[in-house]
Amino acid sequence: MKKIKKISLIMVVMMSLLLLSACGNKTVVYEGEEMGFKTKVTIEYDKDKNVQKVVREAKINFKELPVSEEEIEQLAKESEENIKDVKGINFKYNIKDSESTMTATYNIKDMSKEDKETNLRVKVDDKGNVKLDELESAQEDEGLEKKDK
Repeated sequence: MKKIKKISLIMVVMMSLLLLSACGNKTVVYEGEEMGFKTKVTIEYDKDKNVQKVVREAKINFKELPVSEEEIEQLAKESEENIKDVKGINFKYNIKDSESTMTATYNIKDMSKEDKETNLRVKVDDKGNVKLDELESAQEDEGLEKKDK
């Protein structure tokens, strides 16, 4: 019985270490609001400060803007059409009540160098990496503010 408990404890410790090592990436969040648009950008990066993933979420409240639900839906469809063939970008939108949410997820490792530079508006290094400081600078240029966790 003691041997089974010891083996179980060792397995639990090993699984915990495995889970912790898989969670090595860090995140930083930028947010901003302008003219009824609320933007949140979550940037996931590794220990070398290479960006791994970016999630850009825009929420639009129709009541605060002089636009209709149909116009927002058309904008969302055009955005979806523009990036539908770009490998590594997933776009989705949801319109409910008086609010629209558009979310673009950029999986950096799956994107080409050109697509990274075009869609993220940053320079990519010789190895195809997007550096955290480059992307943070781009967010600040858009008027977004870094948020504490």
